[in-house]
Amino acid sequence: MLESHEYRCEYRSFATPLKELASIYFNYNEDKKDIQRQLLEDLARNLKELFGKELFAHTLLDKCPYVFTDYVIVDDLRYVEEYRTINEFFRTAVIKVMDPDLSSIDENDLERIHNLTEYFDTMGVPYFQMKSRNLYGLKKFILGLK
Repeated sequence: MLESHEYRCEYRSFATPLKELASIYFNYNEDKKDIQRQLLEDLARNLKELFGKELFAHTLLDKCPYVFTDYVIVDDLRYVEEYRTINEFFRTAVIKVMDPDLSSIDENDLERIHNLTEYFDTMGVPYFQMKSRNLYGLKKFILGLK
């Protein structure tokens, strides 16, 4: 979408390396992600205990070709540590998009979103609320950031 405006974009996810690791060593299958969610959560928690809470943010930064990229869009920010780490290296804008069907979000995710939003409010970090993942609205928003 932004490439048509001659912006170089990279789409990244904090969870991608975790899913790759789980696929190789624990037979994780994306088609069964609802059933295997606990596996990912336990693995992530254990890895963070061993290597620090910023592990997945640093892993994401290692994989970013940030020298040749105008925008890096990360689709799964859930923790303050991830935001702080990414914000050290990139001009950062946070867009909060809530799924209108809250029944599809578990209590842990709601708590993480609440904690992150509370941090932004307390620290005066601006974030933008969008009601849906409407591509036109997202494109219009991002093009306004430049």
